[in-house]
Amino acid sequence: MALKKAVCLVLTAVLAASAHICVPAEELFDASDKENAELAKEYLSEVIDYINENYIGGEVSTRELVEAAINGMAHSLDDYSEYYTNEQYDEIMKSIAGTVYSAGIDFEIRDDGYPHVTAFRANSAAGEAGIRIGDSILSVNGASTYGKGVKDIDNMLARSSYEVLDMRISHRGSESTISVSLRPVKIQTVEVSDIGSHIKLNEKYNNSDIGYIKITQIADNTDTDLKQAISVLKKDGKTKLILDLRGNTGGYVEQAIGICRLFVPAGRIIYTSDKAGNVTEYNSYLTNPPFEKLVVLVDNMTASASEIIASSIQDSNAGIVVGQRTYGKGVMQSVADLSEMGYLKMTTFEYFTRSGKKVNGVGVIPDIEVGDVLFVSEEDGYGSSRLRTALELMGYNTLTENKVKRSIGSFQRKEGLPVTYKLDTATISALNAKIYSLTNDTDRTLMEAYVNIVGDNAANSRGY
Repeated sequence: MALKKAVCLVLTAVLAASAHICVPAEELFDASDKENAELAKEYLSEVIDYINENYIGGEVSTRELVEAAINGMAHSLDDYSEYYTNEQYDEIMKSIAGTVYSAGIDFEIRDDGYPHVTAFRANSAAGEAGIRIGDSILSVNGASTYGKGVKDIDNMLARSSYEVLDMRISHRGSESTISVSLRPVKIQTVEVSDIGSHIKLNEKYNNSDIGYIKITQIADNTDTDLKQAISVLKKDGKTKLILDLRGNTGGYVEQAIGICRLFVPAGRIIYTSDKAGNVTEYNSYLTNPPFEKLVVLVDNMTASASEIIASSIQDSNAGIVVGQRTYGKGVMQSVADLSEMGYLKMTTFEYFTRSGKKVNGVGVIPDIEVGDVLFVSEEDGYGSSRLRTALELMGYNTLTENKVKRSIGSFQRKEGLPVTYKLDTATISALNAKIYSLTNDTDRTLMEAYVNIVGDNAANSRGY
């Protein structure tokens, strides 16, 4: 390449001659993307050579330097782009996989620094291979277990795909190597339970038709498991559903789309846009919704793929959303396999809701927001939102200021206080003590969903 001129980066070391790394100047990063990439390769190559030849702070391999460079590039992009080594990527895949391959043992780390087998799980591969309770695990595939933490040992004993582990075992002082063929263990991401196990229900209303499902993450079998759970609930006579997505930080987009197709009526679910402006639509084909009424619970940790579910249900009027504003991760990442160098996860798409609303940096705003309950003070009057929220939490009527006064009197009478219908010091103290107790004992978001799903005539069941 003909270079009109070059600029030299001068690095000077104490008691050493100056070294020069010469890189192009006029053409550097001022040409086409392809030409810039070629120039960058020359520059990085010279930097790596210089480090290898002159750095005295310890041995640093070229691989380590390249990994650090890729990692730096990924982190310079956004909060969601990341570089993973092969080991790190395997750990990530296990965390969102619907199935992991496990040795099937429980262990504890003892004073000798090694993990010792304490129990075998159902269908344990390690147990059937000949490992016994009390055995210490010295190494896995040649990597020592000494001094490692519980999480590190867990990662050594499980994989995201089938593998045979060579485990060095000590049994009563005698060492041997045992090959363990890992077995698939399905991760349960869909939890069906009785709503009555989470909140106290109002017995005046029919609660037998209300189902409750919590999705903990969106893994590679979640839509299938959810479909089966819905089928079971419908056979059990459930016509209303509370779908809990709180704390769900996301997972596979394809699975989220599959989940949406179980609830969202025919039409667009979301659409995505890439750097070139290409638009891709994801659609639902549902004609008969499975439930008469649907409420989705969200919080500020409901993110990414789970926000697709919440926003599509809200935008299509398939149900209402209750809780706190969601996290606001409305972008998607693609993963590039760098072969032996690991994987690069990079933001490549942004998605928009059925009606074209932006989620990234905004989140999904609930139809019914359940904020923090604030304590009442002497500054609060009958129209104070803090006072009204506190009284509503305890089941009192606050539709008008006159009803607020009556509710204060009812509260005073119930607590054995002088009935003044005013917010005096004793009443404020009693109210705040009650607020503290109720907010610790009551799932307010779930209670709000329950009130909505059983009907407006149950408004006072919030504090039931």
